[in-house]
Amino acid sequence: AVVSTQSTGAAENIEFWLAVNEFKKKKLQGDRLTEATRRIYRTFICNQSEKQININDIIRKDIIRKIDQPSVSIFNEAQEQIYILMKTDIYPRFLRDESFLCLTAENS
Repeated sequence: AVVSTQSTGAAENIEFWLAVNEFKKKKLQGDRLTEATRRIYRTFICNQSEKQININDIIRKDIIRKIDQPSVSIFNEAQEQIYILMKTDIYPRFLRDESFLCLTAENS
């Protein structure tokens, strides 16, 4: 199944979604909030990221605009867009992926 998430391009989206959930749970403030925000930005949002997620430019620019004074909700719109992408595109592709189909056929 891990191979399938990588081959369908889902791994970075799932990692981002989970990272934002953890970010919200920590309820960071001040410098720790800014540091965690920048880490998620560098890992998943910026154009040079190897794990860049597929969000629209409006959301990306909004995050960039807020990054110097972030709140815990800074990634909410991006996380919602990734959730919709996973639900409507990535998950259905995962179910049709050859690796997943072979795995389910072996277990039936």
